[in-house]
Amino acid sequence: MVNILRSIKRKYITTPLMIRKYLNDTKIKKLHIGAGNNYLPGWLNMDFHSREPGVIYIDAKKNFPFNNNIFDYLFNEHFLEHLDYPDEAKTFLSECLRVMKPNSIGRIGVPDTEFTINAYVENNEEYFDICRRLWRPSYCSTKMESINFHFRQKGQHQFAYDFETLEKILRQSGFVDIERSFYNRSDYEELRVDNWSIPGTLYVEFRKGGN
Repeated sequence: MVNILRSIKRKYITTPLMIRKYLNDTKIKKLHIGAGNNYLPGWLNMDFHSREPGVIYIDAKKNFPFNNNIFDYLFNEHFLEHLDYPDEAKTFLSECLRVMKPNSIGRIGVPDTEFTINAYVENNEEYFDICRRLWRPSYCSTKMESINFHFRQKGQHQFAYDFETLEKILRQSGFVDIERSFYNRSDYEELRVDNWSIPGTLYVEFRKGGN
């Protein structure tokens, strides 16, 4: 127990220093939320659970420890669906809006539930076979078992998105110019950092309006 507490204490102490160094030393500031093990060089990578070196320890369900209008780019992938809808999701997106600079660009990737439902209706066995081989538990031998895992993921997933719903909550949170995107097809080189090339991820880009 003592070793664990010391490790956590060191992590909390290190985090503000890492943030300060990044913000002081980096001209184009980019925030990667829910980084997990996907460390992006040149980004301020934050996560609540990751043990990846260089990832700062921040709970994205709480207020971010940044001033207003700091970041030029914001990115998170397969994170938003882990927040309760609409309250936690709106609080999180409001914090994203707050810390982004005017006219800065954000990019979000979530499981594409419209794609998954269509795959079920159209009996897209190729997609479900990919799911079973790469990330579904061994019990998911039927399409409906796979659909249930998509929605729940052992209680980790709190909400399922399609483009219409993601666009709605982004607009309600204050973002503009909300557009559907595709894997690594951003117009912005800095945002071609997607990690999920497998079919079934919905990517959306958006802008914070100018003041």
